[in-house]
Amino acid sequence: MRILERAFHLTERGTTVRRELLGALTSFFSVAYILFVTPSYLSQTGMDYTGVLLATCLSSALACFLSAALDLPFMLAPGVGLNAFFTYTLCLTMGYTWAQALGVVSLSGLAFLLISLTPLREQMISCIPPSMKNAISAGLGLFIALIGLLNSGIVQAQDGALLLGAAPRPPFWPS
Repeated sequence: MRILERAFHLTERGTTVRRELLGALTSFFSVAYILFVTPSYLSQTGMDYTGVLLATCLSSALACFLSAALDLPFMLAPGVGLNAFFTYTLCLTMGYTWAQALGVVSLSGLAFLLISLTPLREQMISCIPPSMKNAISAGLGLFIALIGLLNSGIVQAQDGALLLGAAPRPPFWPS
């Protein structure tokens, strides 16, 4: 515990190891869904489900440990929006193979890195009104909920419309 105290100056910051561990656990459970959503999406493009699951786990853990080593309080994992864009737009709509789509995503990541290293990033962020930032967060939450409803069969997509489906009986529900 003294190692953690020395590394992260917990007392100086008004926190404890217990509080930080609870925060880390809460953060993990709030984003753990991504461990299953990412392979679910990307396997639709022909990528191996188990390989994507392993890559998601390892890359997320590495990013979080790097963030901790740099003393930055961030939880890092793949984004649902980019996974959906990759699967449904690049691969299933535009017809790119998953390997080609990875090239597109790599180029966009490089562009984002270059923008992040310049003042342009901050200028772009300051141009977005607070109401739009809140709307984006709400929209992402609704998007994730819609995907869950579609995958469970509660909502169905037919001819460009969303329809109420048959709610499946949960396996634990008595007959």
